[in-house]
Amino acid sequence: MPFLQTIGGGTAQGYRAPTPLGAGAAASGGTEATYGSWKSHTFNSNGTLTVSSGGQMEILLIAGGGGGGCDNAGGGGAGGLLYYGTETPKTPNGGAQFIAAGSYNVVVGNGGVGHSGPSDGNTLGQNNRGMNGQNSSIFGYTATGGGGGASSDGGGGPANSGGSGGGCSGNTENSNGGTGVGWPNNGTSGQGHQGGRGDTNSLGGGGGGGGAGANGQEGQGASGGDGGSGLQYEIRNGSSEWFAAGGNGGNENGQYGNDSRKNGIGGRTNDTSGGTPAFMHGVANTGSGGGGHTHNAGPPAGHGADGIVIIRYNPFAGGSNLGTQGNPASHPDALAAANKPSGTYWITIGGAAREMEYVKAGIGGLNWVRCRAISSGNAGTDGFWENMGYTTQSNSGVTNQGWQTHDSKRYFLSYPNTADYEVWNNFTISDMPIRYVRGTVYWAPVGGNTVLNGGHPDNNQYNDFRNNDPDYNNLDDGGTGGNKSWHRFGVAGQFQLAYDELGWTGQTSQIWSIALGQKTGYFAGNVSRNNQGNNTDSFIDMGESAAGRVFRWSSGHESGAQPNERYAWSPYDIWLS
Repeated sequence: MPFLQTIGGGTAQGYRAPTPLGAGAAASGGTEATYGSWKSHTFNSNGTLTVSSGGQMEILLIAGGGGGGCDNAGGGGAGGLLYYGTETPKTPNGGAQFIAAGSYNVVVGNGGVGHSGPSDGNTLGQNNRGMNGQNSSIFGYTATGGGGGASSDGGGGPANSGGSGGGCSGNTENSNGGTGVGWPNNGTSGQGHQGGRGDTNSLGGGGGGGGAGANGQEGQGASGGDGGSGLQYEIRNGSSEWFAAGGNGGNENGQYGNDSRKNGIGGRTNDTSGGTPAFMHGVANTGSGGGGHTHNAGPPAGHGADGIVIIRYNPFAGGSNLGTQGNPASHPDALAAANKPSGTYWITIGGAAREMEYVKAGIGGLNWVRCRAISSGNAGTDGFWENMGYTTQSNSGVTNQGWQTHDSKRYFLSYPNTADYEVWNNFTISDMPIRYVRGTVYWAPVGGNTVLNGGHPDNNQYNDFRNNDPDYNNLDDGGTGGNKSWHRFGVAGQFQLAYDELGWTGQTSQIWSIALGQKTGYFAGNVSRNNQGNNTDSFIDMGESAAGRVFRWSSGHESGAQPNERYAWSPYDIWLS
């Protein structure tokens, strides 16, 4: 059962009866430990976490590491590492998450097998590289298995991509050792790093596999590169432990021995011709990569370590200080579970803890948080979108004029440098899981670079974008230029409002307001409208909650009357749940 479908508990509108004030989270499953004010649950293999009382929980999720390659080969990449909590060996993927009561499947990925071809690596038995580790998952989050290290000779090819990427091979018999297309971009953003290339002079040293904390090292002449560093966390028992290091690369023929295990957990290469000693494998349940093999020892190379899933929470924490600056909530449902009345609270959303307006059991029985774009400049409820920032995408260059104030509303203005192209303006809420959205946005004509300065854009598109691209994932609606896809907004991968839903069907200097609840059709997948009797209160149900929602507004300008056919958007008043 995906976590994001359980926020709010699974009733018709997702609202849960509040947990009594003062009750902490409670759960069972895995290997349990209590230390200080924390309780942890560790899973070294697949299992079930049964949450009897919902609450804020920290999550460390690591996939299986990749296997090493065979013959002067690359080391395996570490399994992808996702962390939601308060420790900061890296920037967390998000804060602690509110987990509702229920039973949750825990999947722990196995490590990838090291390449087992002949010592020259000339077979395709495992596609001439170590096998990738398997994914780990819980609560709807998935860590990606580590990439297998590349083998030399026989057209071994590039290392595999993964949570962290495998290292490339390096061999004097292969003048292209370590330069395959798998390097340097074979890691997974937010989960790990790329593997190292083989020695650039083709002297035989394979690249180290990438780790959660650093890239794998390139081959060092005839010696393999070190695996990338892992990361340390105290989440299991209060003591700092290493996780997710890359495997070391293999050496040139007959040059046995290598640096020690990376962080004491990554696999290393063989130090004799006597087969595959245990130290070639990643240390169990760390998600580390296997070591690359050195010719002419017998294969296989080192295996990647299995992954691990660790959950912790404070079973004694009451709800009295939830929503304060020192203890921000992760979701409005968490505030409701702590029996918080409607009001202003601190919530982690949009990459920071912000003071936001919250409504308990509001429209549709849901718990809502309000995100506004008005000119007060506050970092929380009022200045949310501007403070969060956005990125642009286009098949043309983009001019970004930033934010302007009109009628106390904050508008952002960007446009393509080439007329008749589309610009996507993307606001990503990476942390708070979101299923429901409602509210009102505005668009305004622009003359030159000024809102309402004689601008007169129109909305005479050539295609029906709602029908052709209902999930809002097709830039320019399949083409470039030609008035393709200018006037639309929505959530990437879910829905958009476009064409006549937005109002402008001819040249005008009028400001328009549009309610998201106006949309009634052309939905992707299991997205739907929840009709509350009017457009303002009606909301969009995206079928399941998910972090990483991308709120997307398109902009452009027509070639016919430059520069007066541009327009600006204001994400004026949006509510999320």
